[in-house]
Amino acid sequence: MVWRVITFCLAAFLVYSQSAVAQTTAGASATIVLPIVAQTPSFGSEVTVYNPNAGTITITPAFYDAQNTSSPGPKACGSLSVAANVSKQLSVAGAHFGLLVLPEVTGTRRFYGYARTQTPQGVGFSTEGFPIENFNDQIQDATGLKRVAATGGSPALQTNCFAATLADAVDYELRLFDGDTGTELGTTLSGSLQPFQMLRYLDVFAASAVGDGDLTNVRAQFTNLTGNEKKLIGFCTVQENTTLSAAFVIAKSYGGTLSNAFVQGGDSFGTTALLGTTDDQPLEFLVNGERVARFELVSGVPNVISGYSGNTGNGNAVVTVAGGGIPGMSCGAAHNVSCSNQAAAPMVTIGGGFGNVGGGTGATIAGGYEHDASGDASTIGGGNANVAGDLAATVAGGSQNRATGFVSTIGGGSDNVASGSGTTVVGGANNVASGDESVVAGGNTNSATGFFATVAGGGHNVASGRFSFVAGRFGKASGNGTFVWADLQPNVNVFEVVEDNVFAARATGGVRFVTAVDETGAASKSVTFDTNGNVNASGTFNGSSDRNAKEDIAEVDPSAVLAKLSVLPISTWRYRTDALGVTHMGPMAQDFREAFGLGADDKHIATVDADGVALAAIKALYRLIVEKDTQIEAQRQQIEGLQKRIGAIEQAANHR
Repeated sequence: MVWRVITFCLAAFLVYSQSAVAQTTAGASATIVLPIVAQTPSFGSEVTVYNPNAGTITITPAFYDAQNTSSPGPKACGSLSVAANVSKQLSVAGAHFGLLVLPEVTGTRRFYGYARTQTPQGVGFSTEGFPIENFNDQIQDATGLKRVAATGGSPALQTNCFAATLADAVDYELRLFDGDTGTELGTTLSGSLQPFQMLRYLDVFAASAVGDGDLTNVRAQFTNLTGNEKKLIGFCTVQENTTLSAAFVIAKSYGGTLSNAFVQGGDSFGTTALLGTTDDQPLEFLVNGERVARFELVSGVPNVISGYSGNTGNGNAVVTVAGGGIPGMSCGAAHNVSCSNQAAAPMVTIGGGFGNVGGGTGATIAGGYEHDASGDASTIGGGNANVAGDLAATVAGGSQNRATGFVSTIGGGSDNVASGSGTTVVGGANNVASGDESVVAGGNTNSATGFFATVAGGGHNVASGRFSFVAGRFGKASGNGTFVWADLQPNVNVFEVVEDNVFAARATGGVRFVTAVDETGAASKSVTFDTNGNVNASGTFNGSSDRNAKEDIAEVDPSAVLAKLSVLPISTWRYRTDALGVTHMGPMAQDFREAFGLGADDKHIATVDADGVALAAIKALYRLIVEKDTQIEAQRQQIEGLQKRIGAIEQAANHR
């Protein structure tokens, strides 16, 4: 069936960037190019397409009249549906010759094309439909061209050559060479074509000013001066001028055969598939005209740069940009730097994201955006606007964190700073570890400024002493080797400890130490410091009284102690923090201190001092008791003697 194109096609279609030879038996593609289709008084073309797919395909033909015609350029037409395993034919209407491109609408289903161009008497030439990916930017040669004058009844042979473009403008040159000697013939023809334009050189020997005489083995060489993957189509026809029979000769490039090429839908090579170049120039992959991957050699070492076309290795070696990057200059703290990914030093790796800069040798940015890994061997895992600014510094993630110290580390969170050597901020927000080897485990607005200082977490804590430790809220360990725990207070009450080597805890709800539990896990042995300052223990308090631990030992006069104790005021009372109804008994510390001069101050009574005074008084009382017992015994014996004497006297009186 003949399908006539009533109007000519004007359509956009995908042009593949693969380089290969221009003629092959593997002729299927999702876009077929027929270099010459004509409808003139001398010639007409009939185009056949075949659909080998399992379903119907739709083709949207695009025809471009040659520049030599009266109305060059694209002509619009409708689409063509071809059922599965069916061939359809079409031809052009009117007076035209030019380039026909047949894209399948999905860009994935391949088909075949063929054209027969002939006179009304059936004399002419055939043209295969070429897969669009077969054309390239390489030098192309059309061979076997001829020019023969009509003699002795033999027809004259004339060669016409054509140059055409696909989706890109191309500058080109056309030269003729003697096939036997390689000598250039005539002058060089040159020209410029915009996308989808064709130019015919009628009698190319005359156009090239080749001298008179028959030529039977001539090569036409088409050179693409633009290159850069912009495709040029070159071909010639050798025409017999009596009957107008002709031979179609496509210009071929030295680029291998399609059997070794990668084509839409995939291929099987039977061995490792190789894709690349044989020189040291970069290899780039484009999608929709935009670069998406670049492979390059720098100092003989391969780099891989993928993603946005603005991503770059800046001439550094051993770099990898795996992807990401976006257009624009709105990144960075001032929103005025490139949003591409930049490997600004050797051995840098950037996994993705955008606006990332790897400025240190061997630096790594796994992803995220607007990061700066400027330290050598530094690492940023992800997040946004993080800085790893010194040797081996690491920011695992989070936002606006700055690890600027040597081998410093920030695990995550936001607005954290690890500026000292070997410092670590595990997470949280607005934390600073500036003392060498210091650590902030988390929380908010904590600072570890001392050497080997630690803030375990919480908020608004400061560990400024060397080897100090603080946790909780508004704790401040200013002493060296000091441990501070600060509990939650409703107001900003800083709990600061300035003494060295102190264990201090502010726990206004009490303190408990559990040393044993029962089978249910409940505390069975513990010491509790309650909110009133009382100490409650399930065992005893054993204070040291070892002679070897004491000095300035002096004897005590128990009687003097008892005398002082006898006049020491003893009262009942309650602490101001005690609940109503709670009553205690004892002296006041001031009176106790004045009476005995014991203890560290006049605000406390040490249990050992109270015990000592009590024992001394008991000893004095014991002496008094012994003295009284001795005196009583003597008096008893005296009374007993007197009683005996009185009894004897009474007995004698009775005998008178």
